[in-house]
Amino acid sequence: MLKPNPLDRVQELINAGKVNEALAFSVAVSENLSRALSDLTQVQIRIHLDVFKTAARSGVMKDARESQRQVELLSKVTKLADAAVEERYFQGMYATVMAPAGVNRKSRHMTLVEQVRQIAGLQGAIVECGCFRGLSSWMICQTLNEEFGPFDGTGFHIFDSFEGLSVPAAEDALAPDTKDRERLAVMMVPGSFSCSEEDVRRNLAAFPGIRYRRGWLPQSLEGEDERRYRFIHLDVDLFEPTLGALEYFYPRLVPGGLILSDDYGWPGGRKAFDQFCAQHRIQLQILPNNQALLRKV
Repeated sequence: MLKPNPLDRVQELINAGKVNEALAFSVAVSENLSRALSDLTQVQIRIHLDVFKTAARSGVMKDARESQRQVELLSKVTKLADAAVEERYFQGMYATVMAPAGVNRKSRHMTLVEQVRQIAGLQGAIVECGCFRGLSSWMICQTLNEEFGPFDGTGFHIFDSFEGLSVPAAEDALAPDTKDRERLAVMMVPGSFSCSEEDVRRNLAAFPGIRYRRGWLPQSLEGEDERRYRFIHLDVDLFEPTLGALEYFYPRLVPGGLILSDDYGWPGGRKAFDQFCAQHRIQLQILPNNQALLRKV
């Protein structure tokens, strides 16, 4: 109970005939309480995120599962309709020590699984450009393993600097009216999303056939063996690596092959896709949660 009790103050104002003041006071108290509760919820979420990471590193799955449940309860994140992918997403976070995040990340991984299902019957290599801790790579490989397997990662290629983001170019600049400008500004610094190759290899140890290519895109594509591809997942955020990857991989896609990107909400990623598609007269499909999809016809 708050002391002094705001309800007593409201009653005093009403008794004194100051109804408008009583109403204004009650609104102010309500707004302050709402802000305080919101702040408290964010603190609780951060605590459970830390608990998840500690449990995952220690191999205590029960604690990790409970912390995920608490985070999603506090964040009002609902379960996926596909129970198998819901469980797969938890197992992937647990394996890669990627603490639960908001609803957008979970739904993006549901979309990722849906697109992997589309190319499962095609022939060709699979690539992820920009893996961070390996969650998306884990989801792709485990989907192929569970639903179309066995799959040990053979034919799967990861291209990453393992040093985080490169220096943004002029095309990556945030306009004043950019959606999520403050959040993007925090992330869009050199070195963001850095994870060592050793950690990624450990996180993806269940798929020993994965091939790792360290370096900055698009330079790391130079000298790559010529091959055909059925699926490319782009998660490099910035203009130059996105455009370079599109220019390299799209011509090498098999018919029906796909390029899926998480980065259409980033200004550089959006400009790269728009420029590439306009130049080559390719139809771009914009998906929810700032994902973009190209299909080779």
